[in-house]
Amino acid sequence: MASALSDRPYRVDLNGDEILVRLNASVMSREEVSDLLDYIFLEKVRRQASLSPEQIAELADEVDRATANRLRPIIDEKLRGR
Repeated sequence: MASALSDRPYRVDLNGDEILVRLNASVMSREEVSDLLDYIFLEKVRRQASLSPEQIAELADEVDRATANRLRPIIDEKLRGR
């Protein structure tokens, strides 16, 4: 599988109704991938919903807070380990 990614840092495949993305681990951290997927999901919701700009901003703020809460223990642990 590593050789499949050697010429490109990523690979995208379709498998039925799934999109499979293989990404070289050196390209992005796990947290960055998670943030990117959150963004993609929010964009999908935004396109499908008739939300006001204020509601969209509120939803984005909620995702930002959730991401910060998820990353805070990781960051704190790394800072204590210095």
